[in-house]
Amino acid sequence: MSLPRKQDVIAAAISIVSQKIERIKAELDDLNDGNAQNSKSTAGDKHDTERAMVHLEIEKLSKSLSVEYAIRNDLEQIKADSVNSVISNGSLVETSRGVFLIGAACGNVSLGSTSVFCISAHSPLAIELNSKSVGDVAEVNGNDFLIKSIQ
Repeated sequence: MSLPRKQDVIAAAISIVSQKIERIKAELDDLNDGNAQNSKSTAGDKHDTERAMVHLEIEKLSKSLSVEYAIRNDLEQIKADSVNSVISNGSLVETSRGVFLIGAACGNVSLGSTSVFCISAHSPLAIELNSKSVGDVAEVNGNDFLIKSIQ
């Protein structure tokens, strides 16, 4: 397996998160437009219920949007050109169980034939990998992760 460059992984992850942000913003715009139309009607309980449900959905999407902005910020803080001999926040780590970018929890990013899992620095795996180097083994939930390379 050819390990992608850390810069490419970060760029792909930022692109995915930015697309999510745009999708959420579009959904929020649609809901706000629909809510404005609903508020013009004064037909009674049915419309009050609809407005309340739309309001709850807007709150949920607003929280999701906030989370996605935070993830994108975390990704933008990773120094793509820094390479350490030990794993830390921002490391791209190849293990016997997959490739991981530590620093932002945005899920799976595919680059060619390689899947990279972007995980939070506070996740159990990232905590276990922290300060380890090539050849070390991290154990999480009974699974061993042999560290093959670090970028």
